[in-house]
Amino acid sequence: MLDISAIPLDYYPLITFTHNFRSPIGKGIQLRTNSLVSHVMESHRPGFFATQDFTGFKTLPFDKVDNKHTYFLFYRYAGLTEEKQEEWWKAIYRDLDEPWWLRRYDWLGVVGQLFGVRWLESPFTEYCSQKVKQHLFEVFGSEIKKRPTPEELRKYCRKYPQWVEVGEIIPEGYEDVIKRHKKRLDGSILGVS
Repeated sequence: MLDISAIPLDYYPLITFTHNFRSPIGKGIQLRTNSLVSHVMESHRPGFFATQDFTGFKTLPFDKVDNKHTYFLFYRYAGLTEEKQEEWWKAIYRDLDEPWWLRRYDWLGVVGQLFGVRWLESPFTEYCSQKVKQHLFEVFGSEIKKRPTPEELRKYCRKYPQWVEVGEIIPEGYEDVIKRHKKRLDGSILGVS
């Protein structure tokens, strides 16, 4: 299991995919999008996430997450230069510093995702995968579909070799569930193709 305190500072920021097994909203997203994960955020410094959750875009300490029931999967950008790292950090902190009304969550977009109506969203707010996609486009020019799901971003990371899996944290008792999901979605068990 990954020890997040051992992740080198030059790996940051990281894309962090998660799924809380006790969340009914997460389960709905997972079922609707046929996915392993239901949320994506950026680990912008050791032990902290920049996350677009239901209360808005904010910093969340790792120890405030329901770690007993949450799966984490971390990706880094291989060959991240100091300039790109700085650009990524600036994009994250710029958005964290916005007024509250600009950091709000796109509830309408989530309803659209849940019902398969992807165009249904607020033009003024974002949900988690839109925020991460925006930062990747700004920093790397990454061409990612307009309204990606967390699972589509995970598959994007798996597709391109510059995105390297750093590791995962699987909560106790959920190992077989994760194996089954990975085998079904990726044709692999625990990341081995």
